[in-house]
Amino acid sequence: MARDVRIVINRATDAVYEEVALELEAHGQLETAKRRKVTRTWGEGSRPTFGWAVYKEPARLTLEGTIKKGQIYRWVDEGTDGPYPILPKNPEGRLIFQTGYSAKTAPIAKFDQGTGTASGDWVSSQGVMHPGITAREFEKTFSKQFKPVLTRAIDQAIRRGLRRKR
Repeated sequence: MARDVRIVINRATDAVYEEVALELEAHGQLETAKRRKVTRTWGEGSRPTFGWAVYKEPARLTLEGTIKKGQIYRWVDEGTDGPYPILPKNPEGRLIFQTGYSAKTAPIAKFDQGTGTASGDWVSSQGVMHPGITAREFEKTFSKQFKPVLTRAIDQAIRRGLRRKR
């Protein structure tokens, strides 16, 4: 009798794990797509690569997001404290840039807002003080949206898994 109960519990546990893992995979794809949408028009050198992985451990499944080449994304997402100096790579060199810029993103968690292009007069300088970047808070916003959706999805996955292995 105890052996039969153990078998039923193990089957139910396996079924729940499988269903939850499928949900996490699907939601990992959706969350990755959101981030790709934010950065799809960024230049090749500044566009990060997003991914996800689902890790199975005893009594635990983990969905982990990854960002490669994400320093600029982090600066835009979290903001930077300014003012701070920007200097030429070569100490003898000069910065050459246009005075205006239309950012592609805006606070809070808005994208496709501007053209991402420079405009205005060209100037040359030995260095400038950057005012800092206002945080766009993409990750905070996505996380806030993600939690209730994921909670419902996991609840449904658990129910499906339990129904599947009765």
